[in-house]
Amino acid sequence: MPFEGNHKMKTTSTDSHIFGSEGRMVFRIIVFCLSLAFSVMFASLEMLRPTAFGFTFLPSWRTLLTFVIGAAICVPCFKMIFHSPSKKRRVAGLVLVVFTGMVSFLYPLRFLPTQRFGEIFTGLGIAFCFLSIIGGSLFVIGRFLNADERKAESEAPKE
Repeated sequence: MPFEGNHKMKTTSTDSHIFGSEGRMVFRIIVFCLSLAFSVMFASLEMLRPTAFGFTFLPSWRTLLTFVIGAAICVPCFKMIFHSPSKKRRVAGLVLVVFTGMVSFLYPLRFLPTQRFGEIFTGLGIAFCFLSIIGGSLFVIGRFLNADERKAESEAPKE
């Protein structure tokens, strides 16, 4: 038989990164796609122009310039999040991304009439509560599955 003897699979990793091998193609794709999405968001925000009824989108040469500058800023930021072995740098990058996302989400509100803010913030509050419940549920399910997996590994017979 080709598998006779005491063969053990090497399970230790010398890679200090939280996500494993930083050379994996999936992380390059994730970095590219997230950078593309944030660059499009920046370009969309640059196109916003106020009107009598709220806002409209008006593309210009500045839209393309904003897209390119956004990509130049986002690619290193997402590379730091996914490839840095330093936890402090990853957390700093995530905080920057979350802050940027929140500001970008709230930025168009400045173009809306103030009398509509009550309705808007009611809707945002309901959406926040709903998404918090979903996120909390996913977090609890993830912890439950991880605990179950650790329990199964500890009970497995060792060779």
